[in-house]
Amino acid sequence: MKKVLISLWGLLYGIIGGFLGILGIAFMFPESSPGSKDYEEDRFFIPIGVIMLLICLVTAIISYYKLRKSKSDIIIFSAALIIGAAIFISWSLYY
Repeated sequence: MKKVLISLWGLLYGIIGGFLGILGIAFMFPESSPGSKDYEEDRFFIPIGVIMLLICLVTAIISYYKLRKSKSDIIIFSAALIIGAAIFISWSLYY
């Protein structure tokens, strides 16, 4: 049962973490350039993007820290994470 829950967590983290990561990068680097009138509005979202990426990073660190005692758990989580990221990428390319 523990292995199934670890694999589900890896799949969810791969899908949701990929979404938050891409969205955080999009918020951190707005399309408008400094000095334009749109940049003042877009500058508000830069800290939100940083927070999103920090949430992804902290979640990954905590997940691997909790699984550090068992090498098989880390392998299962990493494989599910890669599969979840691949699902997110293929889903985002499809739509």
